[in-house]
Amino acid sequence: MSSWLEDAIHVEEGERPVPRPVLVEFERMAPWMQKPRETKEKGQETPRVKCAVVRFKDRLFEGSCHGDARLAALRDPGMRGVKWEELEEGFVTNTGEFLTRLQAMILARQQGQLHDDVRETAQQLQSHYLKH
Repeated sequence: MSSWLEDAIHVEEGERPVPRPVLVEFERMAPWMQKPRETKEKGQETPRVKCAVVRFKDRLFEGSCHGDARLAALRDPGMRGVKWEELEEGFVTNTGEFLTRLQAMILARQQGQLHDDVRETAQQLQSHYLKH
């Protein structure tokens, strides 16, 4: 039986191969990233992309888009002196896990969270790609 990872990167005859950066990111994925049926069997919540976030050290600031998340971070009194460039953009799951844009795109695609008009070739998630 193949793993979800092997299924996700499987290339049918005649299809374009998966770009190397995507394969590298797959290899670095967190262990929680499993097929929904596998996590449900273990009694765990199925991971889904929740919203856009920015991260500064170990703190996450949520927003409907990354601009909103940045503003939330910069309005926080504990973030005085932090520069815009020091905030890392990404997404957070419903289980609190930080994801890069690429990791979030992979998970959102897997969970059927993308609008129908998002191109198959898109490799990084944008907040407006998500169905809400």
